[in-house]
Amino acid sequence: MKSRIINRTTYIEQYVVRAIVLIMEQVKHIDKQTADGTAQNLEALYKLFPSCFTETEDVEGKVKHAINWEKLRELLTSSIFVN
Repeated sequence: MKSRIINRTTYIEQYVVRAIVLIMEQVKHIDKQTADGTAQNLEALYKLFPSCFTETEDVEGKVKHAINWEKLRELLTSSIFVN
């Protein structure tokens, strides 16, 4: 009886160790960057008002969207309240 308990314990321990190893391998692959709130907000604005954006190049030469404030202001003029 005692040998069965040892065998079960050993099996459970091996199972737990394998599970931990698999979890640790998955943790290595998790993206460690936090979400960029500004980029998410710009993307949401782009979806709402695509005509208010223009394409520009960043420092690395990648094409990115930039807000054309004049067009956005024209679109929202009737909704803007100036105190």
